Amino acid sequence: MSQASVVEIHGLVYWLAEDGVYSFDGATVKPVFKDRIQSVFRRINESRRSFTVAVDWPDHNAYMLAVSLDGSDANNAVLVYDYSEKSWWVWDGIEANFWLRDEGSADNNVIYFGDSSGNMYEVGKGNTDHGVNIE
Repeated sequence: MSQASVVEIHGLVYWLAEDGVYSFDGATVKPVFKDRIQSVFRRINESRRSFTVAVDWPDHNAYMLAVSLDGSDANNAVLVYDYSEKSWWVWDGIEANFWLRDEGSADNNVIYFGDSSGNMYEVGKGNTDHGVNIE
């Protein structure tokens, strides 16, 4: 659905398809979603699927997929897959139109995202999720 949703993590390739996220290990394609999160995938705005963007946040074992939900004209939610725990959660109200992963001064991974107004934020510092820092 979006080339920008394709991310390689520990030898697996993850991407957004029409009905959810899948992984590929070079031989087998497997779905990477649970029944509970499937209802969220059905809310993705079909006309904006090609604008979906993803990034790997290895410090948190997270594949983060920014999507447009419920008819939004911008990516307004982030679907986060914890690939070590094989669990999903949703960050809503975060407008990530692109991701940038960089290395911090302590050799940690720093994740930035940009919104449709041209603003850039560092995850955990420059924007909040309902008044709470994004972790």
